[in-house]
Amino acid sequence: MNRRILSTAAAALTVFAAPGARALEITYDFAGDVTSVSASLPSLAGATGFAGSYTFESTVAPTGGSDSDFAVFDAVTAFEVSLIGASWAASRGPGPALPEIQVDDAPSAPNDRYGVLARASEGLVGPDADGQSLVFSSFRLDDSTNAVFADALILPLAIDLADFDSSAFFLGFSLDGTVSGELTSLRARPPSAVPLPAALPLLAMGIGAFGVLRRRRAAG
Repeated sequence: MNRRILSTAAAALTVFAAPGARALEITYDFAGDVTSVSASLPSLAGATGFAGSYTFESTVAPTGGSDSDFAVFDAVTAFEVSLIGASWAASRGPGPALPEIQVDDAPSAPNDRYGVLARASEGLVGPDADGQSLVFSSFRLDDSTNAVFADALILPLAIDLADFDSSAFFLGFSLDGTVSGELTSLRARPPSAVPLPAALPLLAMGIGAFGVLRRRRAAG
């Protein structure tokens, strides 16, 4: 048996299995109704709803200090939100994974909770409103039966709004101005395609050459 051919195939397998393929990215679109706008934000008073999306990496580990009751994942790679009925929108990314997705499964807490938070200090960009700068945008989903999550250390990849009995949406501004509301829709897009590693052609060549060698030996 030709050791060089075997070595080539083995090397190809090693490279193919090595880290480097992009993690699967999952995107959710969300929307809802605005229920309250602070009096200090008159330019946004006409907002009747909101819509946006967020993308996160599926393989990000929880941050230090997380436990099975409460975990934080710095997994968000893109976030955007706009107000319906008011000319205002903000976005971040695409870019490196940053804070944050929160998962709460504490038995002593009143609810299982799933939260997504994007901060201006970590790249969320949106216009000022009535002299106030954007600080954050977030939403959370709560389940009062504590039945949604079994372990907060597992990043949820599939979230169904129907599994939660309440929700809340927030935009926060620098002088305590807030826009708040409730989610009415949360839908996953088809997952992003994961590009094949560049080592795949090498793997195919190594296996193919090994097969040719075996056929020649059998014929001889």
